[in-house]
Amino acid sequence: MTVQMKGAFKEFDPEAYQQWGGPARAAVAAFLEKKNMIVANNREDGGVDIVAVTTNPTRTLFIEVEVRPACWEVVGGGRRMWRYPALHVLERKAKLLQNVDPASFWLFALSDNMRDAMVADGASILASPQKEVPNSQVPEGELFFDVPIDLCEYRDLQGQWATAPEPSSTTASSHH
Repeated sequence: MTVQMKGAFKEFDPEAYQQWGGPARAAVAAFLEKKNMIVANNREDGGVDIVAVTTNPTRTLFIEVEVRPACWEVVGGGRRMWRYPALHVLERKAKLLQNVDPASFWLFALSDNMRDAMVADGASILASPQKEVPNSQVPEGELFFDVPIDLCEYRDLQGQWATAPEPSSTTASSHH
């Protein structure tokens, strides 16, 4: 699969990367290890953030990690709830799927406390429509895959909650 980007995109932000990149990858790597996966690569090298291997059955997973503080609502007891009806995945993330089975690609969108994650697989991402989403970094022209939240899975990275919190009446439908 060859990816042809159509939309605008923001430039790499080294300050945000320093703040969130390492801790977010470490949080997801620890979660995967608790699930008996072997984390084979947990460094930024221009590809996916983490390569992990399951043992039964043996399968290689390619994992991208992002922190999305504004997308989570604090609902009490340290819990966070995803506030939107969809997960927006940058169009340019499709390049990470060029040489892998989309079912083996996962995108983790973490809360600011790196405890909660919304997870979408590559097949769901690629099957979702693209739409332009104006935002503070790129006011026009940036395209995102608009992945419906029912195609995503909530994960408590610390394993303390069995299910996602229930939506509140204050959920929004804007930028995420």
